Amino acid sequence: MISVAMTTYNGQQYIEQQLQSIINQTTPVDEIIICDDGSTDETCNIIKRFDDKRIILVCNPQNLGYIENFYQAIARTSGDYIFLADQDDIWRPDKVEKMVAFMERQSCVAACSNFELIDQDGKVIAERENYQIHPKVLSCKKSYLTLTTLQLVFRNVAQGCTYCFDKTVKKIYVDLHNTEVIHDHQIMLIASCVGKVGFLNEKLISYRIHEKNSIGFSKKNKEYKLKKAISREPFMYRFFRQLNAHITIKGLYFYKLLYYLRIPAIRELIFRKLFGI
Repeated sequence: MISVAMTTYNGQQYIEQQLQSIINQTTPVDEIIICDDGSTDETCNIIKRFDDKRIILVCNPQNLGYIENFYQAIARTSGDYIFLADQDDIWRPDKVEKMVAFMERQSCVAACSNFELIDQDGKVIAERENYQIHPKVLSCKKSYLTLTTLQLVFRNVAQGCTYCFDKTVKKIYVDLHNTEVIHDHQIMLIASCVGKVGFLNEKLISYRIHEKNSIGFSKKNKEYKLKKAISREPFMYRFFRQLNAHITIKGLYFYKLLYYLRIPAIRELIFRKLFGI
């Protein structure tokens, strides 16, 4: 069984095109769980007009924010494979088919893919190097990569909307219910501690860049940062400590040292050494 977990918020401009691209997959999905976070536009009405029993729309009584909203959508899925989806992208017709085949062929518990960038009008953005894309993705020449926990502790490799993961990863993610770490980064870190994580070097979605992106790629001279409460314990290490209560994490004390290391230049040097860039 294949599930899609999607969140929406005032996405009337693109939601119909995105849903059509998910519905028209060469390998059909079995359910599309959509959690709307209090849209004030026509997003929910557009979704309701789809005559498809696979679409399950949940309208939050109050705004939860994107981390908790994605948690609610993922928690409601029941598939063996769970795909994440944003409201404003476009899936290639064979995305599900290729991702599931890749995961089964490589025995992955989670995988992400490459992507193309498009603007608000759907035109391809060719200058990918001008955006904050992981350097390993920009320079990758291989058909796929295996991603390790040690690599993923620094940052995500690809956008969460390219992710697929299995129900074992989902269970730990749901049981953990961490509200500090971005949901997609959580999922990849959990998966890398459970089994194999893969990056499929095929552009299986068109990721849309526009002024209303909740969080995504900014130009390199502009950064988006989450506001975190001041704490003596780094929130990323707190996540690892909580995760270690569910599964034993090899090298936990190294990650503690890494996250307590508050000199960005040293961490960036370690990151570049690991990725050979």
